[in-house]
Amino acid sequence: MAGNERAQRELQRVLDNSDKMPEQQSAAELLPVEEMEERLQYINMLEKYWHDNFARLSQKPGEAYRSFNDAELSALLYMDTGYLRDQLMQWSSTELLIQSIQGIPAALKIFATKAVSAAEAEALQAVSKKIPPLRPPSVSSASGDDDDEKEATEKRRSTKLDSSGKAQRNNYYAEKRRHLDGYRCVLTGTRDAQVCHIIPFAANATKDGMDRWHKVILASMRLFLQERPGVDFGAEARLHSLFGFEQGVSDRHWNTISLTPTMHDWWGRGYFGLKYIGTNNANVQDPNAVITLRIQFHWMPWRRRELGQKPAPLGRTKEDILAAIPTSCGQPSSWQGEPMVAMSRPETGFNLETGDVFGVRIPRRHMEKMVEAFRMQWALIKLLAMAGGAEAVADYPDDPEFLDENWELPGFKAWRLACMAEWAAVAEEEERVEEGEE
Repeated sequence: MAGNERAQRELQRVLDNSDKMPEQQSAAELLPVEEMEERLQYINMLEKYWHDNFARLSQKPGEAYRSFNDAELSALLYMDTGYLRDQLMQWSSTELLIQSIQGIPAALKIFATKAVSAAEAEALQAVSKKIPPLRPPSVSSASGDDDDEKEATEKRRSTKLDSSGKAQRNNYYAEKRRHLDGYRCVLTGTRDAQVCHIIPFAANATKDGMDRWHKVILASMRLFLQERPGVDFGAEARLHSLFGFEQGVSDRHWNTISLTPTMHDWWGRGYFGLKYIGTNNANVQDPNAVITLRIQFHWMPWRRRELGQKPAPLGRTKEDILAAIPTSCGQPSSWQGEPMVAMSRPETGFNLETGDVFGVRIPRRHMEKMVEAFRMQWALIKLLAMAGGAEAVADYPDDPEFLDENWELPGFKAWRLACMAEWAAVAEEEERVEEGEE
């Protein structure tokens, strides 16, 4: 019945207006539009505080001040309204929030490296042809043959570093992902798919990348991993344990899925996102049993911009923000307009639409890891799309421009250290008084 309804919808669309886009994600569906005016009042208050205290917090001259960029503004637009309001109640919380969102541009710049270059894709395809097919696990034997096989497997899945110390792509795990996905794109079902990272390889391919990604998690990601920040205190630790301890860990098969080259590129540009909504057979106890995660497809809100150009900076009113997000991208039958962003599903002939649900297979032992990766992707992809996509964040600096090497505002850090010294002095004085009384 649902298929018939969609077919009727598509037919009516063509009959009514062939230039009308297939159904896309509207701004109202992903942005908290009902609260936007209240939220923008808080954002304006926060931005004024940043302006008035810029020199003290950044320890830079007032001429260096800039207002929040689109990445930082996007973070505030998606932030829980109650949390945002609470942070403005106390000046120390306000300054900590300003410090936290300073890390968002760097986070999005790292995340926008998800797409594989043409050279990398060609190299991966060439190497993958030489990989023997995965063999099912066998029962151990007294001959020791299985020990030899285990040693060979460990060698294949170990991360190799190049001469510069950068992790190389691990084709052992790429082949495992292809095998789990049936050697096809999980969204379209077509062949010759590329293995794509959920959290980008750049997050931990180098020691510097690992250090920067760890700072991203500590500085800013805690704000977006849950409905209300500060509830799940273990989120930061779990993410750091997954992506912060081993070079090249993003290559694991629990952090990859198979997509066509076009969808791979569009995912890295922030055109669509994948939201984890549940798991089939989650109660299975066998750690080696393959289960299926249910992933919901979403076209992201599209920032209005000229072809090949960055979008104009976001305004500070509800009308400005909604005007910057059209209901669709492109004009399908006009060569003069912007090329459209749309995709069809060959098995049905229908367009890929927001709300479509797909399955991604993973062994039960790795389920929680993949869920965490998808959740972090969903948090970042919304910010990337609202900030204007990969093109808009390409010029952001690798590290926050107003934070120190530890990603702290120098002025806020000086206050924090002064407080710690004062508390230590008080504790030392109390200890001396107690010793004197004895």
